[in-house]
Amino acid sequence: MDKKLYKEITEKLEQGVQKALDSYEYKNWLSFCSKFHNYSLNNQLLIYLQKPDATQVAGFTKWKQLGRFINKNEKGIMIISPTPYKKQIEVEKIVDGESVSETEEHTFLNFKKAYVFDVSQTHGKELPEFKPELLTANVNNYDTLKDILIEISDVPISYANLNGPNGYYMPFTNEIKIQNDLPETQTLKTMVHEIAHSIVDNPASEYSKADRSTKEVRAESIAFIVCDHLNLDTSDYTFKYVAGWTHGNDTKTLKENMEVIKSVSDNLINKIDSKLEQIKGLEFNNSLDKKLNIVASKIQHNNKQKYNEIEK
Repeated sequence: MDKKLYKEITEKLEQGVQKALDSYEYKNWLSFCSKFHNYSLNNQLLIYLQKPDATQVAGFTKWKQLGRFINKNEKGIMIISPTPYKKQIEVEKIVDGESVSETEEHTFLNFKKAYVFDVSQTHGKELPEFKPELLTANVNNYDTLKDILIEISDVPISYANLNGPNGYYMPFTNEIKIQNDLPETQTLKTMVHEIAHSIVDNPASEYSKADRSTKEVRAESIAFIVCDHLNLDTSDYTFKYVAGWTHGNDTKTLKENMEVIKSVSDNLINKIDSKLEQIKGLEFNNSLDKKLNIVASKIQHNNKQKYNEIEK
């Protein structure tokens, strides 16, 4: 992609995200988020494996304090909970040259299973929201673009009823799932987002050793740049989505990852453009063949008329 054009697109992205970060809606939502426990990396992985679309998780008691209750028949997300306990221990000490036995209290940790639930598994009091708006516009050549994205993806893409998320990439099974009834622009944007995840989150990738918020900022920024190149406006979704994963760090995460974002988006754009050129070439050849067939048919018809006139 042309450097000047890329600069214009990334500036639009950065300004849009900053505007979302400065909004009252975002600050109110951030205050709500601060009430949630910060889980260890191992527990984050457990949550992701069991419910990839989880956004805000808490235990039964915490949700009750927030005025929300677990939906009927919901399955909890298992995590490992540290449980401290105290124990009296006899220790030997040297006092005035003599060995003395003393009792000291020490704290130890046990670990047990615990269960948490995502906000999507609860109901009750309305919570502050900072949700991206679903993209509803139709797209010219939608089927062609969709087929191209499926073709250039190194990971199989399939559709399903996902009961919440628009899509997700599973690194352990190396596959992409897309919600099957999304509007056209949202479907294409989600596909690019998940293809980006399949590149930067793949365990074999040099980019995979990053926290989840960084990966989400990368994937959505890549989707924005690729979609902008295809004349698809994803601003209403992307600006809020990226802001939601920065957790109050302004656009720092976005800026720090621009090299990765540019590299992956350039690669995807080149692949898409190459496929589009191939299709245009085929369409031109088919059109030319059609025109030649029409001309040949006319010549044949004229020759037949002349022959009939001679016969007369």
